[in-house]
Amino acid sequence: LVSAFDHTSLDIQQAAVAWLIAQRQPNGGFGLEGSNLATGLSVQALVSADPSQANNLAPTMTFLGSRQGIDGEWSGSVLATAN
Repeated sequence: LVSAFDHTSLDIQQAAVAWLIAQRQPNGGFGLEGSNLATGLSVQALVSADPSQANNLAPTMTFLGSRQGIDGEWSGSVLATAN
């Protein structure tokens, strides 16, 4: 049985996913000017809430790939890489 609470929770989750997707920047990142950390956290949140969202994240994965150095660092920053 699905209770009214479960249905409402699902509606809230779907609305949150839709809102977060709408926050994606034209460059594929999330956050102001596409923050590496905000983008990574957004990917985690989207895929955790709805695994099918992984199919819609190609621009975001391209963004992250373009920001990561060949040695695995993020934006030349020890702090950003540690986060």
